Amino acid sequence: MEKVIIEGQEKKTTGERHIYTDQLVKFLGAASIGEIVTYEQMQAVIDMNCRPQGPGYGYQYTARIILEREASMVFEVVTKIGLKRLPPDDVAKSSLQCLLKPLKSHLKRQERRVNTLTDDYGDLKAPERFSVDTARTLIAFTGHITNRNSVKQIESEVQNKSKAVNLDDTIALFMPKK
Repeated sequence: MEKVIIEGQEKKTTGERHIYTDQLVKFLGAASIGEIVTYEQMQAVIDMNCRPQGPGYGYQYTARIILEREASMVFEVVTKIGLKRLPPDDVAKSSLQCLLKPLKSHLKRQERRVNTLTDDYGDLKAPERFSVDTARTLIAFTGHITNRNSVKQIESEVQNKSKAVNLDDTIALFMPKK
């Protein structure tokens, strides 16, 4: 595949990393557990501002994703300072919150979107109504199993079994007791 030159800079071909991303992967990959790498240190590596909204932010973000995926290294943003490499116990402690917070935001957004159809629901064709009803059902179900009390129920069951709970057992937690 031929490389293209744009304004004096080589454009990468498919499957290649940009040189700035690669440099940040190497730099961040050398960070020890618990170490804070400042935005200024990253800027010194690629000669670009790596803060959010800075021109080097995309390279920094991509480097973090690559390290998480390929080297099991997790970095957390330290506001206005840089990135901190998290130890495994901090990753474990924050994993549930990192899952629930964006999920709840997404559910609220989708619920608002689906609720805009309330007045037009009767005008929809059957397949569209089924789609709306399916979305409403999934939103209600996901909202229920991710509320505070339900999460506590699931956590309690996980502690009792000392491992992850399979889907059938999880659903059984929310079934009426006979």
